[in-house]
Amino acid sequence: MSLTAEVTPRTRDELEAAGCPPSLVEEVVASRCWRIGLQREASVVTDAYQGQARTRNHCSQCQYSQVRFEPFFDLSLCTTGEQGHFSTLREVLIATFKKPSAVSWHCPRCQRQVVAGQTCSLWKLPSTLMVHLKRYDGSSTSKLGHSVEVPLELDLTPWVSTSSPQKTEPLYELIGVVEHEGDSLRHGHYTAQACRGGVWYTFDDSRVAVSGSSPHLRQDRVTLAFYQRRGDRGAMVRQDPEQPATWPHAPAAEWRSTVNSQ
Repeated sequence: MSLTAEVTPRTRDELEAAGCPPSLVEEVVASRCWRIGLQREASVVTDAYQGQARTRNHCSQCQYSQVRFEPFFDLSLCTTGEQGHFSTLREVLIATFKKPSAVSWHCPRCQRQVVAGQTCSLWKLPSTLMVHLKRYDGSSTSKLGHSVEVPLELDLTPWVSTSSPQKTEPLYELIGVVEHEGDSLRHGHYTAQACRGGVWYTFDDSRVAVSGSSPHLRQDRVTLAFYQRRGDRGAMVRQDPEQPATWPHAPAAEWRSTVNSQ
């Protein structure tokens, strides 16, 4: 099984035939993929940064829906939409996770390409969330230099799937940013700001300066923002593929044997 998995009718039928409650089917499929990922590449990077997204495609012809789970190590988000530039991270998140988009999709039931409505949501969230704000549109090397407000505190509750059994509240605090000064992909200068022990520092090549108790953000230059989940600043919990209790969320105890089956 790959790190990406779809909840197909066959998968759902097999799990429900084995006695799995319908409400747990998606969780079991998502957790199987999570376990395989830990078996392949268990590391502090995975423990800190890996999350899991849920995508739902809905066929406009036969009304069939299918769910897919896939891992992520950062949220790479567009800062512009059909109506123009977004001015806040909240607007960016709403456009990414709340509004359905039309995509071309091969419907398993129709057995042909159809236009499907696609919605995305968050299923598992990492301890440290890296948000990448896309500053280039891909059609040129010019930079998108508009301001996008990056908040000091971030509540991701509205964008977590309502059926996700996420263990910890998705409340985050900003701990670092990377900023790009310049108007082109081909040239410019990167600086960073990071928080340690409640004190913010600015890093500019070999120079390090104390900023104070809060960062001095230049909202038109932020390209990366790092958020720490509230309460996770202690020792990192190492995830064990054979111990679902160490994961961001896990199936109910009676279904852990199902998760561990290949």
